[in-house]
Amino acid sequence: MNTILKYSFITLLLFLGTSACKKVDDVTSVRFDMDFDENTSLPAIPIVLTSPVRFDYEFSTDRPEDYAAHQTAKNLVQEVVLKNASLRITAPEDANFQFLELVRFYINAEGLSQQVIAQKEIVPEDIGKDLDLDIIDQDLSAYLKKDKIVLTIEVDTDAVTTEELDLNIITVFGIKAGLL
Repeated sequence: MNTILKYSFITLLLFLGTSACKKVDDVTSVRFDMDFDENTSLPAIPIVLTSPVRFDYEFSTDRPEDYAAHQTAKNLVQEVVLKNASLRITAPEDANFQFLELVRFYINAEGLSQQVIAQKEIVPEDIGKDLDLDIIDQDLSAYLKKDKIVLTIEVDTDAVTTEELDLNIITVFGIKAGLL
């Protein structure tokens, strides 16, 4: 009986110790989302592409007000994950993404290698104006600690487009950072 009581006590201590560690982590760090919402255009693609074409878009990550609102700073970032990546056609009114066969988002920053962060390997035939990409789970903290990132959009087509498309590029990064 004494042995059972001893093991129960040790199990209880381990449970409490693990729970206490989680609570300390919750008290010493904060989680929040940082949205990047960019309006841009995609030129007409008058031929079916035989290989993917890339377009680069630069975003500033120097956003001290976002960090200050959560009582943290960029240098205290511990982990960053991409939570959402999508494209939306804002004009022309009748346009859709049916001309796309493949879409990939890459991230790059000074001194770091380019990484695929989201993709849609097969764009559905019945796609409309909104295209949500599949997220590739990885820690992107090194990129968001830089002052700017470059988002490269790679597209492959199976049809032509005759007019420029106005696009809204939306990415949402989940950030975990230490508190000030």
